[in-house]
Amino acid sequence: MRIIALVCLLACGKAKQDEPGKHKTEGPDRISNHELAIAALKPYTGKAGPHAFTIELPIAELNTPEIDAERGYTTWETKRRWTDTPSITVQFFDMPMSPDDKGPTEPFGDDAKDRVIARSEKLPDGGYLHLDERKDKAFFVLDVCHPIANGKVCCSVIQRSDKPLDGFDEIVSFAEKVCKTMKAT
Repeated sequence: MRIIALVCLLACGKAKQDEPGKHKTEGPDRISNHELAIAALKPYTGKAGPHAFTIELPIAELNTPEIDAERGYTTWETKRRWTDTPSITVQFFDMPMSPDDKGPTEPFGDDAKDRVIARSEKLPDGGYLHLDERKDKAFFVLDVCHPIANGKVCCSVIQRSDKPLDGFDEIVSFAEKVCKTMKAT
């Protein structure tokens, strides 16, 4: 009887092995950074405050967006999410951009000493791309902002974990690809 129980335990353990591309943890299913990065993008039209925008998103992998018209943002989280899966936000800010604005020059917040501004670039339309990341690759926030008549509209992707993120470079590339599709209309 013990041999049967042991064989069943081993077989059950094998059956529960993680599939390739899946995050290897116990608990509910979650989307891996790789799965999200290769998901098909579809167009989405929405509003950030009073301003319409378009963006291409992995709609099939995302929940219905949270829309806060008063604060001027639309946010998406993944359907199969945990606290360390990325979120995507498009937000209107009523502060005009200066001609040389490329985002914050220094990280700020409690863990600022552990972070670096990895990229800070001007875009052809006067906007910018800004990447703030932890040195241990356990956090990043990527912002792509475009100037509009009375402020700016920004796409942000943020992800945080207590350990280095699996597929860090791939998920940052995904964030850039998605945010660069965002346009104020």
